[in-house]
Amino acid sequence: MFYQQMRTEKGKTITRESLIKQYLDCLIEDDANILYKKDENLGGLYLVKYSVLGESLKQQVFENIILEKYGIKGQRIVKVLQAKQKLDEKAITTFTLMSVTDVRQKLTELLNGGIAQVQEVPRSGDRAPSRTFFFWYIDYNKCYEIILHNYYRTLANIHQVRFEQETSAARLLDKKEKEDALKQLNNNTFIQLLTENETKALNELEFILTQLDTAQLRIVQDIMLFKDYK
Repeated sequence: MFYQQMRTEKGKTITRESLIKQYLDCLIEDDANILYKKDENLGGLYLVKYSVLGESLKQQVFENIILEKYGIKGQRIVKVLQAKQKLDEKAITTFTLMSVTDVRQKLTELLNGGIAQVQEVPRSGDRAPSRTFFFWYIDYNKCYEIILHNYYRTLANIHQVRFEQETSAARLLDKKEKEDALKQLNNNTFIQLLTENETKALNELEFILTQLDTAQLRIVQDIMLFKDYK
């Protein structure tokens, strides 16, 4: 877009302010609808719709989780239900272009996972299954609660794994701490208390702890997203 702008405005001076304004106007017209403008008479004030932005981010994370856990077919069903609100099994089969067998299998998995819900609409007073409509839908608030619960559980597991790793390597960590203290006290970086195998073991431990820290940071960020933007 920047290159096109330079071509169309060739020979003219383009200020950074005017270019930023064009970018902002493009964001206003975007289907995501996360930016709006008010007070046109005063030059305009651009504001971010944080609730809309948060919901959009949650939706992306949710779809990624569905894809990872239920595959492309599960994600396809969820997207169709998102667009159409409530559908029966036949309609889902039509819109997803999937076989009845695949649709039933994925709907069962989504139902057991708490992702999909089903509403029964009886056509007669006896509520016989053969005379009852079954409409499938997604309750996003419930889905987000399940996701948040799973995040907390995963976070607890990470803390437990970290504790176990550090506990099992307590002797090596203590020895490493003494080695560092001696190096600093004697201003001698060549002091070495750890053997080659112990150094290798500590390097492996450091790698594991770094991986755990990375996973924990990512989960904490997602927890903040699902917890704060409700």
